[in-house]
Parts: sequence; C-alpha cells; structure tokens
Amino acid sequence: MNWQHVNVKINERKDFIDIWSMIKRLKTAYGGLKDKLKVY
Repeated sequence: MNWQHVNVKINERKDFIDIWSMIKRLKTAYGGLKDKLKVY
C-alpha cells in the first residue's frame, strides 16, 4: 500500500470538492443577481 499515493488521491478529491462548492456559490450568487435585475 502506497500511502503517499493515497494522500494524493484524498487531496485531489478535496480540491475537487472545493472547486465544486465554489461553482455552487457562484451559481447562487449569479441567481441572486438575476433576481435583483428582474426587480429593477
């Protein structure tokens, strides 16, 4: 069992989750902006 390899895999997954949550945040922010524009 190569522990370094396992750690790299875990870190890659963590980065992927970070990117995913960032995209989700951007999407919600974009949705909020669109709603604001609709109001004006």
